[in-house]
Amino acid sequence: MPAVFASRPLVAATIAALALGLAGCGSSTADPGTSSSPARPRELAFDNVKPCALLPQPQQTELGVDQPAEDGTSPTFNAPSCVFVSHKEKVSLSVVLVGDRGIAEFGPGKAAGQTDPVTVAGFPGFRVRTDQPAGEQFCTVHLDAAPNRVLTAAYIEEGRDKPLAKDEVCQRATKVAEAAVGTLTSAK
Repeated sequence: MPAVFASRPLVAATIAALALGLAGCGSSTADPGTSSSPARPRELAFDNVKPCALLPQPQQTELGVDQPAEDGTSPTFNAPSCVFVSHKEKVSLSVVLVGDRGIAEFGPGKAAGQTDPVTVAGFPGFRVRTDQPAGEQFCTVHLDAAPNRVLTAAYIEEGRDKPLAKDEVCQRATKVAEAAVGTLTSAK
């Protein structure tokens, strides 16, 4: 087994790095609003949702996931999360259901790295990527799910031998977000 995947603590540390240097990481009781971004098509409920169920097996296979995923708690956001791992591809993917802060806390000036507006399946949000060495890049997509509710999806290279282009890393993070939103919107 490659050393990079010797234990889950590395993945947890990577997810912690995805805090992206959030300024004022504490929770917010008011959603500062997203008046400058498009309105979300509907509110997404996170009640009783298991994050690992949000990335169905076909998407896991498409993204190369080859290890069992386990629901847990994000150490960064103290929120329900799931980490999906591919030993073969040397990548991890994650879904976090942040329920105590609004999308404005993930916008420009709030995260270390390049922050750009994005819309995924009609849901507005932000894509954040930082300058990391080839093979260790990551990209996160934060979507406005409801007031004080953000769906965060990430794609992380974990010492990948054949690094992806930065845009490809973000395209894959977007695929994770699309799958999660698709699962949430199809649930009744």
